[in-house]
Amino acid sequence: MDVKFLFHSLAVISTILAAAFGATSSNNKIVLIVVFMAITGIFELAIPFLKNAPFIIPELEFSLQSIPTNYAHGLEVDGVIWENDFQQYFLKVKNKSKKSEIHDLRLDIDFLGGVVNKEIRLQQGCDNINFSTDSFFNTGIGKKGQINRTFSTYSNNLKISSSRIYQDGYFELKLTIKNSVMAKHGLFEASYRYHDQDSEQKKWAHRYKILRHNNGAMYIDSKNPFKDAVTRSIQMIPAKPLVFKKDGTIGEKK
Repeated sequence: MDVKFLFHSLAVISTILAAAFGATSSNNKIVLIVVFMAITGIFELAIPFLKNAPFIIPELEFSLQSIPTNYAHGLEVDGVIWENDFQQYFLKVKNKSKKSEIHDLRLDIDFLGGVVNKEIRLQQGCDNINFSTDSFFNTGIGKKGQINRTFSTYSNNLKISSSRIYQDGYFELKLTIKNSVMAKHGLFEASYRYHDQDSEQKKWAHRYKILRHNNGAMYIDSKNPFKDAVTRSIQMIPAKPLVFKKDGTIGEKK
């Protein structure tokens, strides 16, 4: 609550009480009127010297953490057949604010690899979480000018949205990523809206690089947001490696 508004409200209440005592036949009404009018004066005189607590923009906390795995090739894991170049991650997102809500959250992510599988593991205080990837299914291979067969691919792009994240709200996704070295870095773009101390809607937006640790696992460089224009790298990553033959044909590696 606005502190100045609170003091002004208390001054008004004190004035009403003074007027009420003035209408009574009490022997002490003069004293009571003086006391409450003095209280009114104190509240009103204090208002110019009051300062409201500074408004703090709701802070979005996020991280991309690799999950240690030792699954054998060909094992079914989370509904997909495990490959040696797969890696699993937890993507964690939280509204750290204890006072403000986040509205219209939008995450646009370019991973350093293709999104094989995704699922919400945990969520609390979030409305309407949705996610989608760009699909490149039924991509054709074969001779020049002729498609002989199709093959599956994965996109490195993942979009996530939530209409509202309440105070201390959070969600966590489990991702299976097929590694790729086609790009030097990925991209984590985050934006949302919030209401300031005057109930005006504001927008917050930042972009961060997705980099690799020395062990090859990805992470979001959250301490260094982009300040300039960013080049996007939307990739089509084949589920199986492609073989480019000397006769000009393209096939999948067995």
